[in-house]
Amino acid sequence: MENINFNNDNSYFKPTAEELAKVQQSRVPLNTTRCTEKWVNILNSWRNHQNVGYTYTLESLSSNEQIEKEMCEFLYGVRTKKGDKYSRASLKNAVASISRHLKNSILYWNYNLLDKNSFPKLYATLDGTLKEMKRLGIGAAKLHEGLLRRVFLWICLLGCPRGGEHYKLLIDQFEDTEKGFIFKKFQQKNDQGGNQHTFEILFPSDIADKVEPNADIRKYISMRHPNCTTKEFYLGISNASGQCYLNRALGEKWIRGMFREICLVCDIDISGRNISNHSGRDTAIQSIFDAGNEEIEAMAISGHNSSADEVLEDKELPKSNTINKNEASKDKEQI
Repeated sequence: MENINFNNDNSYFKPTAEELAKVQQSRVPLNTTRCTEKWVNILNSWRNHQNVGYTYTLESLSSNEQIEKEMCEFLYGVRTKKGDKYSRASLKNAVASISRHLKNSILYWNYNLLDKNSFPKLYATLDGTLKEMKRLGIGAAKLHEGLLRRVFLWICLLGCPRGGEHYKLLIDQFEDTEKGFIFKKFQQKNDQGGNQHTFEILFPSDIADKVEPNADIRKYISMRHPNCTTKEFYLGISNASGQCYLNRALGEKWIRGMFREICLVCDIDISGRNISNHSGRDTAIQSIFDAGNEEIEAMAISGHNSSADEVLEDKELPKSNTINKNEASKDKEQI
């Protein structure tokens, strides 16, 4: 057998620690990274404030008991730059984000701050704070904000758009009929087949007082200003009295985190899960298969022209990217 001299072979190399860290970090969605950085900055600003006076970082602590104590203080004491309390969804997001930060910063620290068994006082503080805020009506979503979230969720589950499609949805893509709304969907360049064309998806009829996607979408459209000239479907939320939505498109930042925000508002634990707007599409496709339907049914909604796509071929999506029907069956008043 011929001896191979690997010393002169450039096929092998030893990656640097920085290269490994970069590829490991690449699996984390950009939105998750941004959210973590945001809340770590807010945490540190609170800790350094003269009324708080912590001169060290949270990750420098070795005692979970002390970490829990200071996190309880942070949750109840943190305020926005205007001096208001953060929304209930934001506070949940804060705990999840800081928990991720501690996992990445403290060697062998493999805990979840949202785990009530490991951090019972923190869980009680968060739960008590959220209930107090709900009772006082603090940080609650406006009714038209909750309606916007419901409409977004219906479109995710019934129209199966890709994550990026939400930014470009137009009001003209929705036609109201006696049977239900028709969603005129533009096929994406990277869908199977490659050609861009429109195909139509008929949303199912409403079930009164139980499942009412068409009623929600119809109500949302009716609340657009009579002189609204914005062609985009999602509109910015107005703070003015007597006006629900602005005559301009909803900001990309709002849309980008919508599905994740819905999960948090509905008390769905998404810590350690890669949840994004595309998760709505993944969840819809998986639900079609879970209901016992064939590939052709999924293809009719998703826009795939072939079953060669791995999602359709395997009929199984990563659970970390989807929301199951038990998690999704929340009271619609929560969103």
